[in-house]
Amino acid sequence: MSFEVDHVFVTASKGAPEAAELVSAGFAEGPANEHPGQGTACRRFFFENAYLELIWLESATEASSQVVARTGLRERAAAESGVSHVGICFRARDPSQRPPVETWPYSPPCLPEGMAIPIGANSSELNEPLLFFLPLGVEARKPEGCHPNGTRRISRVQLTLPHRLDVSPELAWLTDSEIVEVELAETESVSLVLDEGTAGDSVALDLAAPLRLIW
Repeated sequence: MSFEVDHVFVTASKGAPEAAELVSAGFAEGPANEHPGQGTACRRFFFENAYLELIWLESATEASSQVVARTGLRERAAAESGVSHVGICFRARDPSQRPPVETWPYSPPCLPEGMAIPIGANSSELNEPLLFFLPLGVEARKPEGCHPNGTRRISRVQLTLPHRLDVSPELAWLTDSEIVEVELAETESVSLVLDEGTAGDSVALDLAAPLRLIW
């Protein structure tokens, strides 16, 4: 498999108070992050091979700018109905490998000058997850340590999507690639399986796209 998940974001309430449920379940929270000029912010949980973001809308004005609008982040992060509230970032195992789908270059003010994030061409399909890739030459984050509950790695990302979707070529690639397990259901949801789920524990968050961590 030439690409793998780098991180997943799911829309939360402003300030992501839902993160407290993860902390109570034994997950160590990493540093929060703001995206100046993009209009969003997030709280993060890091694992050895990938991480989770709970994202929210900080500034509708910034997120509505000409640079950002094409991503649909304003609608996604504001938890508007009828849109996807999930984003998945991928990284190539070979840092020189280009994305396998059609993309466009996204250069928000929060990025260093000259850097652009390849965004899947389906970003205008707001009912589909936002698919994007680490920029060429950008290295993945260094592995984080074990969480207090013993979890270390994200083994699988499971995504359910409304069965009424007209699937774009970019989403079809994701489904066919099996990097993420995609199933059709009534509503959108995300599950992260940690360490193959051998401990038999789980925690569920009531988010715009319900999120469940299984370990």
